Amino acid sequence: MTPTPESLSQVSARSIRRTVLSAFVFSAVLCGALLGSSTFLLPRFTRVELGGQVRDIAGLRAEHTRLTAQIADMETKRKQFLAPVRDPLYQQLVASKDADPVFLDVFAAIRDAAATFSGENGPAIVFEALSMSSDKNALELTGEVRNVDSRSMTVLAQFTELLGTLPFVQSVATPTFTREFRESHGFFSPFTLRIVIK
Repeated sequence: MTPTPESLSQVSARSIRRTVLSAFVFSAVLCGALLGSSTFLLPRFTRVELGGQVRDIAGLRAEHTRLTAQIADMETKRKQFLAPVRDPLYQQLVASKDADPVFLDVFAAIRDAAATFSGENGPAIVFEALSMSSDKNALELTGEVRNVDSRSMTVLAQFTELLGTLPFVQSVATPTFTREFRESHGFFSPFTLRIVIK
């Protein structure tokens, strides 16, 4: 028996219907499976613990946005801290710091002034301690005048006067003038000077 064109068209229509029905059922099952997994399975497997809190994808996106804004704000603040050179307040602070005498420069000038006095067996003025007050406007200098025999109080008075003439010195408190004797040094005069810096 030879197929007629009508029977061929019926067979084709039936096979097309079956194919379309199979594709429709497959698509419906696939769509349902994807929808069910995105609703029930994915949220369960895509949650992340961040900062002690469990967050889903939407929460992570919100946290990312918040952190990005916070980083931008912190970078702006850091740039302000790193580049204060243009700030007038910073320039005033630097000028104020440069106007104050530096501790090492002050001590060097005092040491040079003491070096102008020499004794018979070495330096006449020996420093034992030097301290600066917390507000950096006064020095306390402790030491002794030695190696000049009985002239120790005279040398101490001359040294005190010389310190008063230094450019950064506002005033020098007059020390207690005493003369003592020690076998190793002979006559000496201990002193504690308080020097007020300009």
